[in-house]
Amino acid sequence: MWLGGPEASQGAEVGQRAAHRRLMPLVALAVFRRAHVPMHGAQRASPLITAAATNDASDERHRPLSLALVQRCDACWCPGSPSTSTAEAGGCVLRAGHAVSRAMDAVPLPNARAEGYAPRDARRDRVMQPFRFGVNVWQAASRAAWVDKARKLEALGYAVLSVPDHLADFLAPLPALVSAAAATTHLRVGTYVLNNDFRHPVLVAREAATVDLLTEGRFQLGLGAGFMHAEYDQLGVRFDPGGRRVERLAEAVRLLKGLFTGQPITFIGQHYHVTQHQLQPLPVQRPHPPLLIGGNGPRLLTMAAQEADIVGLTGISFRPGDQGPELSGWTVTGVEERLQRIRATAGARYERLELSALVQRVEVTDHRDSAAEDLAGRWPQLRAADILESPYVLLGTVDQIVEDLQRRRERWGLSYYVIFERDMDTFAPVVARLAGT
Repeated sequence: MWLGGPEASQGAEVGQRAAHRRLMPLVALAVFRRAHVPMHGAQRASPLITAAATNDASDERHRPLSLALVQRCDACWCPGSPSTSTAEAGGCVLRAGHAVSRAMDAVPLPNARAEGYAPRDARRDRVMQPFRFGVNVWQAASRAAWVDKARKLEALGYAVLSVPDHLADFLAPLPALVSAAAATTHLRVGTYVLNNDFRHPVLVAREAATVDLLTEGRFQLGLGAGFMHAEYDQLGVRFDPGGRRVERLAEAVRLLKGLFTGQPITFIGQHYHVTQHQLQPLPVQRPHPPLLIGGNGPRLLTMAAQEADIVGLTGISFRPGDQGPELSGWTVTGVEERLQRIRATAGARYERLELSALVQRVEVTDHRDSAAEDLAGRWPQLRAADILESPYVLLGTVDQIVEDLQRRRERWGLSYYVIFERDMDTFAPVVARLAGT
């Protein structure tokens, strides 16, 4: 149900704080449904949630969050659970509204020039997103083992369980994600990432919409252009040059977005043809589940900046033959070149993008310099100094890693980090310190 929206503020003048204060009980919304927070609403609202201390959950298992979307005089939808009465929901909304109203004195008006409305990155060209953390998990010997992993990940404070898409000893991603969501209450689930060349976009849209429906709007769709030549050989699928694979992915994304509208789609492209297909069922999240596009190459990141909600930076390119990975994207220069491309391509939508890094290694140690030297010996393309500055490797004490992540968010805007399962316990103290801040 909608408790407020842009129309709720039409009678208020943006320049008048009193009008905003009267509106706050309407736009501070409590989200009850399995503690699911629509992603973009939560990201926009998080600074105010923190400032107003409006997480007034009495039951830690449900964690209702009070959301205030005042930057655009907007409102976030609030689906009440069957067990939530109107009176309970209304009471929580009003409590949240009063709390946010008390905090408004410290919050400059929208479009005001005063600094501090929301934390921004070092370039001052985007609001810093709150931290969230995910884990890439791919194996389990049984359903019970898989459920235990999902519940542990949620209990440790991770926001997302993701599954990769490879023809190896991995669980198939989409059924595994539905199972993980069924075993948890608010954990988001996603693919990191589906190989676009393994499935037709119509089938991806159908599967994604179904997963979003069955997980009650907790699905995140991650897509990539594919990179493992051996997997293409196993399927008997031609491994095209990277540019052509990215072109095919770009066309697939445009088709997916059209299908998610629910309208009959006829699409004639270079790689895909669809005639009068109407997607059923539709996803819970509208207009579609959050779209992550992950990779490292310039063409892919250009397309991701144009189309994705989340840009997943990996820093690695895979060279043909047995030459091994190319790691120039791990250096400060490599990171900044890629972010500059994303910024220039995204234009006005850069403000809304979530920037993510896929972390290859986490090591909590009191001897970060020697750990970096050891890794530089294994990765001759990189110096120890490169490794210590890279967002794809996290070395040091918990305090040092926390400081590194905060500094990289301020400098580069990186706020969403995905680690591998082997590092889940090691990284948990950092998650406890930073998640949601």
